[in-house]
Amino acid sequence: MLWCLLALVASAAPGCGRPKYPVSGVVVYDDGSPFSGGGVVAMETEIEGKRVMSRGGIGPDGRFVLASERPGDGAFAGSYRVRVLPHVTVDGPATVGIADRFQSFDTSGLTFDVGPKQSEFTIGLGPKPTR
Repeated sequence: MLWCLLALVASAAPGCGRPKYPVSGVVVYDDGSPFSGGGVVAMETEIEGKRVMSRGGIGPDGRFVLASERPGDGAFAGSYRVRVLPHVTVDGPATVGIADRFQSFDTSGLTFDVGPKQSEFTIGLGPKPTR
């Protein structure tokens, strides 16, 4: 009976039983300087017909580490669409320097192929904005 219950739970969770791989990286401008405005890197894919997401905050050094369920647990193998979201306060977006196109999976043009051989990614935001 217990095995039947475990099999049912495993079949309901996308990617269940699949290994996760660490995913990290840095968000930078064309001149190599890090994006330091905070915000989130998020990625999504479809596994077994269900949407799967991973996300992680961007630190002051532009670095991020993605998680699916627990901090730093990475992502399942696959090809992911990626977006970069600004830090938001109650007054609205507090982050400058992220072009609108990077804030949508449909328009960012960013993809990550996650697997055992690749876990470090660089996201280029283009030229650094002038203030």
